Amino acid sequence: MVQIIIHDEREREYYLDIIQNFYWRSVMQIAGVYNDDILMKEAFLKLKINKNVQLDDYIIYCRLTHPELVLLLRLFRKIKSKLGNL
Repeated sequence: MVQIIIHDEREREYYLDIIQNFYWRSVMQIAGVYNDDILMKEAFLKLKINKNVQLDDYIIYCRLTHPELVLLLRLFRKIKSKLGNL
């Protein structure tokens, strides 16, 4: 659909990248619900390859694979948001 609507090549790639990242984040959410660590690792790897991993993605990933790090990452996110509001 994006390829049909948007004719500029650079802009098309930009929107396709956004859609692809949204897809892999959705796959991570589904893998978290069903406790599927293989699917979670695959989706996280795809985001890392595209260099679009955010802190929330690390939290979702660690919730299933390394639960001991989740509290630390959430604390880091809270501190980061407080510093951003100054």
